[in-house]
Amino acid sequence: MKYAHVWGALIFQLGLSGMAMAETIGSCHNYFNQPEAIGTLGDDGSIIRNDPIAVIQNFTNVYTEPDAVSDVRQTVSFGDRVFLTNLKDGFYQVVSDTRLGDDAPSLGWIWGENLLCNQEPVMSEKTGIPQKFVIKTKASFADEREKTVTAKPGSDADFCGPDDTQCNELTRFTQYYVQAFDDARDKVLLTSDFLVKGSTPLVGWVSAVDGYIWETRHAIRPKEDLRAEDASEGLSVGDERVACMFETIDAAIAGEACQTPILGGYRWFNYPLRIPILDRVEQGDRSFFRVAMPAAGIGSDASGDVLKQFGGLDAAISLLGDLRNLDVFFLIDGTQSMQPNIDAITGKGDGGGVLQAIQDGFANDFRFDGVQVRYGFRAYRDYYAGDAGMGEVFPLGTECSPSQEDLEAQNAEFLTEIQKISSETGTDSGITDSNHEENLILALGFAADDIAACADHVKLLFVIGDTGSDLAVLKDEGQNFTPENASQMLTQGFSRDLDPVIPFFIQVPRTHDESTLSGADLEAYDRAYRRFETQGTFYVNAVSDHFQQDLNLNQNVRIAEHFYSLDGTSIADARDDLVEFIFDRVALFGDQRPVNEVISELQGGQALVEIITGLQQEGTVPALRLAQIERRICEELGDACESRVFNSVAEGYIEDNSDVVQDVLFSSEEFRTWRSKLDALKNSNQVTATELSEMIVKMMVDGLRNSTGDIAPAEMDMSIADFLNLKHGLPTAEKSPLLNYSLADFVFQKASGGTDQPGLVEICELYRVARWLESHRALFDTIEASEIPVFSLDPVDSCDMRYPTPELTLKERERFPEETMSFRHVLSDNTVYWIPNSYLP
Repeated sequence: MKYAHVWGALIFQLGLSGMAMAETIGSCHNYFNQPEAIGTLGDDGSIIRNDPIAVIQNFTNVYTEPDAVSDVRQTVSFGDRVFLTNLKDGFYQVVSDTRLGDDAPSLGWIWGENLLCNQEPVMSEKTGIPQKFVIKTKASFADEREKTVTAKPGSDADFCGPDDTQCNELTRFTQYYVQAFDDARDKVLLTSDFLVKGSTPLVGWVSAVDGYIWETRHAIRPKEDLRAEDASEGLSVGDERVACMFETIDAAIAGEACQTPILGGYRWFNYPLRIPILDRVEQGDRSFFRVAMPAAGIGSDASGDVLKQFGGLDAAISLLGDLRNLDVFFLIDGTQSMQPNIDAITGKGDGGGVLQAIQDGFANDFRFDGVQVRYGFRAYRDYYAGDAGMGEVFPLGTECSPSQEDLEAQNAEFLTEIQKISSETGTDSGITDSNHEENLILALGFAADDIAACADHVKLLFVIGDTGSDLAVLKDEGQNFTPENASQMLTQGFSRDLDPVIPFFIQVPRTHDESTLSGADLEAYDRAYRRFETQGTFYVNAVSDHFQQDLNLNQNVRIAEHFYSLDGTSIADARDDLVEFIFDRVALFGDQRPVNEVISELQGGQALVEIITGLQQEGTVPALRLAQIERRICEELGDACESRVFNSVAEGYIEDNSDVVQDVLFSSEEFRTWRSKLDALKNSNQVTATELSEMIVKMMVDGLRNSTGDIAPAEMDMSIADFLNLKHGLPTAEKSPLLNYSLADFVFQKASGGTDQPGLVEICELYRVARWLESHRALFDTIEASEIPVFSLDPVDSCDMRYPTPELTLKERERFPEETMSFRHVLSDNTVYWIPNSYLP
């Protein structure tokens, strides 16, 4: 699914209204009536909301007035973004960009059902947990597609556009988020990201029956040390065993031959993948999890291993994240005639410079979410200026991920230093620059070294000058550095595994003509001027050729994208054109929409070469950008680089026994919140019983509300275990002593003012429970450090405890077998934690 579609006349010929009248949860319809709504709605209908809003129905009508009988001014496509300015009678007035303020022209009015105001997934009414979705796919034994899930650009859409380009075929075992729900049609809108931002692709609408809605935060995996303890199952003692999924509950109870094997081990800690628990089934004294997972099994060494596939995808997404880091370097002819162009970069004089244009253009623009830009420069001249023509320099620093404060300081220093370039350098040498050449070749080699720090960043090199190098003259002057040497440094100076520098050559207007030179001097200048284009084209082609090595697709670079001539332009126009050209090229490489689209479509199962082919055909993404993407991730993806991933997803049952571990999903924010709550109890022995009771009540009520939704008064007397069972539909198998208490136990203690009353939690017991909670701080600290907590649970005789509450003691912190393993993982843009249930208080 591509990130921009405007089909013009075709849309009007279809004559679709795009106005959905059914209730769509998550849409903008009645959105500002909700207390958690983002933004403000004024009494006059004016709206203040800064983030762009996605269109969620294809061919959505934009009306001239806030009603469905007025003229249709235009239509907008699924996934397009607009900004809200006013609300009237259920219609929203929208503009293309609110940063234009009152000057932003109104696009018209859109019915609220067709816009997505939710930033986070739809919450489950049952559990209060954000709804996740796992698709159902089936494959035949011949590995042909028998049934796939097609995500469409509208809840009522049955048309995928020309050449089926607006539908996503979902074939990979992937966790999606439900961002909207069309109740009347029983359709859900899916995204790969938890939080919908301006550059987040919408995967599309699917029928709710085409997948499993995962309404809890619980999942399972086989335990770390799943080994044979005897010679059963034909294994030797110590051999790795498997956990099993069975297709039916009867097969699971009977213990028939393993239908879907699942390997355990520490390998799971390399990936954010777990097996989602959909439900729990009790059969006598045995419990079973109803789950959904790939029918081929997980963790096997066979072809199509899902863990390996997921690991490759996870690594690829991580590498694509580095494309948000742009290093912009200017290689500038520092001679006297270049001063107006130097001023254009720095912003000196009238008008803003390049840096200001990039900062202003990137600010609050959803295309550049998370993009970081660093700057550097080098001036060059000819030998007559000394130092072989190499001049002032501000190389890129080695701090690859500076804070916003440090980045602003670096940018300020860049502006200070670049204004120190002296175009007068060398003018008093007494040497006449009769050939009009500059030492461009050697300067390119130096620039490749200046820009080398943080080699995984995107390197954009802007070479700004008028004349090239005369190689014969330079050789006579003792320079043996050749164009091939510079090309080697620009392309392979880092390593063959990393991207080359991406060069752009900007030739400024001629500084000499018949009015300033004549005869041989003018011919020499014209020759030098032509050499800049010849040499610039040589380097563009060299980089292009290097980029294309070993690629599956041919990324032909259009020279016009990388060589820009200002010949014949006035000095004033040249300044504006130079700033615009540089900003446009930086913006093309900073735009995160195509990168996010690649990630989204990979998560759906599409092959990388198919995705890049589609982007090539659109022609809106620079060729070298597409080459960058393929070079960076094709090896990580393995077969998924060239072939579609197809996981046949099956539903089944896994017994809740010692072979499996139940993990709980935490967002990074939730993890930090729990750590801070536990930190608050570290001085529990220094507060009164009433204060301590308040702390425990606040921790539990806030924590449970955040995890499960609002707590009804009737639920206060339930044990916490029964409460979680009610809210999650999943009784926990862990025996935390805290689960025996009710919330009311602690509320009553608080209300009693700390005095002992029959049936209440006694003072000593209250402090013992607080100690149990506080001791888990060490476990959370260990998890944060990506280490494994080893702890003991020892009985304690103090207090007449209603429920035995042991002493938790952290004995040591073990390292994972591999540095890449962790409880913390990144799902698209979201940091999550999978924490074993036994680690929680």
